[in-house]
Amino acid sequence: MENVIANLPKLPKVRVKLSVPLIANMYNKGYKCTEIAKLTGYSHQRISQFTAQHYDHMIVLLDNSDVISALQSKYLATKFRDKLDDIVNSSEAFTKRDLIPCIAGADQMTKQYLSLSGKSPQNVTINQVNVNIEELEQRKREVLERIKKLPSS
Repeated sequence: MENVIANLPKLPKVRVKLSVPLIANMYNKGYKCTEIAKLTGYSHQRISQFTAQHYDHMIVLLDNSDVISALQSKYLATKFRDKLDDIVNSSEAFTKRDLIPCIAGADQMTKQYLSLSGKSPQNVTINQVNVNIEELEQRKREVLERIKKLPSS
């Protein structure tokens, strides 16, 4: 990758606005932190700090493991939904600007969870995901009860 960067013509220093999808995409393409810093106009430390700050959101875009990604997507969708509920239920006034990141994040994570789980993301809400979580928790409790009833060896 360094050869590609070294062969680029001298460009004026321009800072690109950092975003989770941008940085995750660069990592997925094989760029290292220092290379991303050069390309975006930030320091290596700033890129590392940004990555650490947004790790929860970025890991879903970086991780190729379907099971881990599905679990993280489910977790993040629930987290976004809870944050959205907190904003809407708070006594303070809120704007569309407050809601958009939560809605977009919840939607993206729900769709990703459903596609990784082999379910169609069409017309499914986060509440349906929560129902699935509750069903799995109930099955887990039932299995644990059956294990407790087994004779010990």
